[in-house]
Amino acid sequence: MVIRRSEPQDMPQLTAIWLQASLHADEFLPAATWWHRQESMRKQLECGTEVWVADDEDHLVGFVALNADELLELYVEPTCQRQQLAEELLYLAKKHHPVLYHRASAECPDEVDFFKSQGFEIKEAHKHPVWQLEEYWMECRNA
Repeated sequence: MVIRRSEPQDMPQLTAIWLQASLHADEFLPAATWWHRQESMRKQLECGTEVWVADDEDHLVGFVALNADELLELYVEPTCQRQQLAEELLYLAKKHHPVLYHRASAECPDEVDFFKSQGFEIKEAHKHPVWQLEEYWMECRNA
């Protein structure tokens, strides 16, 4: 397994990982929500976002996407979860960004707990402007 910068030809696999992981993790939102957001996700990843991928012999199994110091996405294929891959991708992001911010849904306590276990702290709680669900603005400062 190699962690590397994403390349343009990775986009179909990145959006597939994002969709699969979103459908698996974010069960509190209707599945149709994620199907309709595929194009906007692809555009977000293509527009100057820093993306690192976990490449297992030309098969991508996870990625982390950042925009400046905001961690936008951290996804691992459901079949590869609980194998320290998310931690490795996050470690790389933290290595390149001494301060990181992330929005996490209060509806997904596993996500919140994961980021807390990785040094993130909740700095602010508010309602998501579209879904009107509670979300947290989290921060991690590397010592």
